[in-house]
Amino acid sequence: DYLVVGSPNSDDLGERSGAAYVFDVSSGQQLHKLVQPQGSSFDYFGRSVAIDGGIIVIGSPGSEFQGTATGTASRFDAASGAVLQTFNGSDSSSRDLFGWRVAISEDYVISTAVLDDDAGLDSGSAFLFCNACQGAAYCDSTINSTGSAATLISCGSASIADARMSLTASPVPNEFAWFFYGSTQIQAPFGDGVLCVGGALERLGQPKLTVGNIARRDIDFAHEGILVPGTLNFQCWFRDPDGGPARFNYSQAVSVDFTP
Repeated sequence: DYLVVGSPNSDDLGERSGAAYVFDVSSGQQLHKLVQPQGSSFDYFGRSVAIDGGIIVIGSPGSEFQGTATGTASRFDAASGAVLQTFNGSDSSSRDLFGWRVAISEDYVISTAVLDDDAGLDSGSAFLFCNACQGAAYCDSTINSTGSAATLISCGSASIADARMSLTASPVPNEFAWFFYGSTQIQAPFGDGVLCVGGALERLGQPKLTVGNIARRDIDFAHEGILVPGTLNFQCWFRDPDGGPARFNYSQAVSVDFTP
């Protein structure tokens, strides 16, 4: 087991660039000292830290990714100390302070941007990321009424024995949405978007009303008939009354190779 401690005022890469320390819980021995990838003064790396199993997430709210104090968060392997990924807000701007608070669960990473202005000056927001992504995205979607094209990620495990995977499409309108899958990949204009999944299509559960412009579905492997290894392709359909004449659209698609 590991313990991580943030030291945001550490001066390793410049004044208050920040650092974090990783310890072995059993022995108390320090294993690693982590610093912000490409860090600099006043990054405050280590202002927030989180750990789940062997994965560490560290916020750096002063990082100048897209301007002064836009902020970033980084994911590290606790055993090796290696940086695995750096996260930032999709609409980051100066003084957002992305990375002010971070959290991690088995499959997801979340980071706040406490001064983001989406709902008014300094109203704040939170961003959800996949910690254990599966599959490969394909077939770009078209812009919907949110002003962006909807992406699709699959989080969890591709092992049928684990039976743990979820799908998340965003941003999508706060309307009804449903996920479906098929055996083949296509790219056919349909509705106001592109249908990317072909073959015999299977719907995952019933349509659900989207909240916060994020549509999400946990996959019930047994109920959905996903019982044998192989490749399946997933996509999200959603109503979009303000997006175009057809009043519906699609996310991009993701292809997942399931294993025993």
